[in-house]
Amino acid sequence: MIHPTKRTPVVFLAALLLALGVTGVAGSSPSIGSKEAEAQQIIGQINSLDAELGVAIEAYNAAQVRLDQIEAEQRVNERRLRIAKRNLRRAQANLSERLVALCKAGEQSAVEVILGAATLDELLDRADAVERVSEQDARIVREVRAFRTEVKRREAQLRKARAQQADLVSQRAAHRAQIEAQLAERERLLSSVRDEIARMQAAERRRQEQLAQEAEQRLGSSGGGGGG
Repeated sequence: MIHPTKRTPVVFLAALLLALGVTGVAGSSPSIGSKEAEAQQIIGQINSLDAELGVAIEAYNAAQVRLDQIEAEQRVNERRLRIAKRNLRRAQANLSERLVALCKAGEQSAVEVILGAATLDELLDRADAVERVSEQDARIVREVRAFRTEVKRREAQLRKARAQQADLVSQRAAHRAQIEAQLAERERLLSSVRDEIARMQAAERRRQEQLAQEAEQRLGSSGGGGGG
């Protein structure tokens, strides 16, 4: 049978070691646990932002593709515009030749049409009003007006479509950049929290090692005193 005086220091030191160990874990684990919970929350936010970024990138790419298509259409239409402008100049030259021919033929009304017109529109309106204008003259007038209207319509359409699509691309690029900035900020925060968790865990390990050393020293000291 073990003598009561020898068992008491062992029981006391074991209880002391258990109390020290439990106290150390209870005092530090909630802080590490809360940081780990914070890290998990940030990871969830990162996953959500990453999914949102994927959608934003797809929207931006689609807008950019459409802008490229419009610019390609613009280049095609610019060639058509050059053709339309050449035809416009040709029709104007034909009209001028017809009016000059009428003047040389002694048509007083044609002279009044030319001298009384301040602009091409007015000239065309006056030419339309001259009853003796032949079908050929009328056709030339219609061609001039049709080509000029087509030129203006195409120019307006191209400018409007290009401006609207460029604005859409700019908006979606800004939205994408905003999400990327938020994602980068969350990733930096996650890295900081993980570093802090690692530091806390290292500090906790050092504290537990120190507690164990102190317990061993006390146990050795108590054992030596009991033996004496």
